[in-house]
Amino acid sequence: MRNGFSPGGTAEKAWTLEECIQIGLKNRPELEISKMDILQAEYQIKEAQSYYYPRLNLTGGYTRFHGPEKLKVDIDLTALKDLANGQLFFLPDSFPTEFEVGKTNWAAAIVDLTQPLYTFGQIEEGIKQANIGRSIAVNQRRRRGPRSYSR
Repeated sequence: MRNGFSPGGTAEKAWTLEECIQIGLKNRPELEISKMDILQAEYQIKEAQSYYYPRLNLTGGYTRFHGPEKLKVDIDLTALKDLANGQLFFLPDSFPTEFEVGKTNWAAAIVDLTQPLYTFGQIEEGIKQANIGRSIAVNQRRRRGPRSYSR
């Protein structure tokens, strides 16, 4: 006898209502979500434990300017000459000058290494909280787990 739904004419086993219900209970989306919750909680534990280790940060930057800024300054030396009581007769009363400030190209690199020495229990508390989060996820998984169905 050929079954219209099975290619090649092989007859597949017919499922009972009880089997269909049990398969449906095992394949609920809530169970997959709870598996992901447990996995997320385990990664949060690893993240909390990672705060024991040193952290290395690298930062870099580059800026290009049109050119250095040119400043024109007129320095008044009369007060200095008055303090010296005429001893600095060779200096002019004012000293005009021009100078450049800055660069055309500016680059910076920063390396930062941080190691926690004592955190007043914050790392340990974070690990405890992450473990509690995992326990909650496992208990929710058990609560949502496949249940038997009875009519």
